[in-house]
This record gives sequence, C-alpha cells and structure tokens, in this order.
Amino acid sequence: MERYQMTVNASLNASLPPPLPPLHPQFLDFFFSQFRRNDTGSFTEYPYFSPCGKEKNYIRPACVGVVFHDLQFDGVDGAGELIWGGGLRQRFEPSALAMSERTGRLYHRLFSTPGGENE
Repeated sequence: MERYQMTVNASLNASLPPPLPPLHPQFLDFFFSQFRRNDTGSFTEYPYFSPCGKEKNYIRPACVGVVFHDLQFDGVDGAGELIWGGGLRQRFEPSALAMSERTGRLYHRLFSTPGGENE
C-alpha cells in the first residue's frame, strides 16, 4: 500500500513524490469526493485524508482544506455557486463569508464535502 503525505497550497499545487497524478478535473473531483478528516491514527500532523484505491493520501493544507476557484451565477434567478476541485459545486451564501484579520483572506464556509462530512 502506497502512502503519500502532501501539503497543498491555494493554487492546487501539491508537494508529492513522483510520479505526480494528473490534475485533471475528473481526478480532482474523485480526490475531493474521498476527502475527509484524518481519523486514521496515522500521520496525525496531516488533518485530512483521501483514500484512492490502494493509496492513502494524507493532506496538510497550506491554509484550508478546500479552495474555491470560481463563482458562477445562474442567469435565471441569480443564484451563485462556488466551484472547487475539478467541477464540484456548492451554493454561494454571502452570510457564510468571513475575512481573516490576520491574512486578509476571504473565506466561505464549506457546507459539506462530497464524502458527506460537514466542515
């Protein structure tokens, strides 16, 4: 069984040993659909875990576990959706925005991961 420990930054760049997996939208959606809190008891300095077949990926985000990379609005009712991973979506709620006084970064709460966990 392969085990990888990675630190992922806001540009979706990961510090991975070779060979690097392709960062295609389908791969990202699969990777994040498996994403959950690391309750394995292994590599506890990595707060997240994403099993991929026989691989175990332990993840330490540079800032947060999920980075939204796009905001799209529906032309019909103006509802917004945040895009993350390859094409995963969640509704945009302005009331769920928060700014870090320390970094100046703007955050939006992740309501639930595809794996079913609430953040």
